Amino acid sequence: MALISCYECCKEVSDRATVCPHCGAPKLRIEKNSIGMIFVFDEKGNEIYRKHKDGGECWYNDKGVIIHKRTPDCMESWENENGSVIHEKLPNGIEKWFDNNGRVIHEKKTDGTEKWYK
Repeated sequence: MALISCYECCKEVSDRATVCPHCGAPKLRIEKNSIGMIFVFDEKGNEIYRKHKDGGECWYNDKGVIIHKRTPDCMESWENENGSVIHEKLPNGIEKWFDNNGRVIHEKKTDGTEKWYK
């Protein structure tokens, strides 16, 4: 048994569960490969989630574009439909938001201070 993130609520769920015990989302097709990677597909066969052997995770939209990823060291990033990072959370807890040109527009530090950029 492996734990994966629910595609709806992002909470951990057994890969053997038929529905998410947290939000009730139905089970989707789950496949594992020979090196331990886990793939989740929607009812149309589109890949919507991937968990790497090292613990990294990716969530995909219905066009196959990565919209959220988490690295093994807990860095997270959210991307728009064009693949540009719009928000990231660094392993040290600092969060940054970006405009469409990749410039930082907002930063939140672990002590709660925030800074807005023009």
